[in-house]
Amino acid sequence: MGRNQVNLLLDLYAYQLMHSVRVLMQYITRQGWSLRKVREQILKVAATVAVHARRITVHIAHSGDKWWPSLIRHLP
Repeated sequence: MGRNQVNLLLDLYAYQLMHSVRVLMQYITRQGWSLRKVREQILKVAATVAVHARRITVHIAHSGDKWWPSLIRHLP
């Protein structure tokens, strides 16, 4: 598979993930969400990642307390 095809597939998967999060947030909050709003309020949150032998832990900053708990609660 060529490099362009791999880049296209990665972009497609990233868009599908963003769209899925957008739809889920619309369901949770009962209001419209754009992809820009998802990027700015969900993805652009400061976090630290701690890697241990058997576990990876993500510590999300307090600025993410608004949306991340409800988002995680509704993930399958």
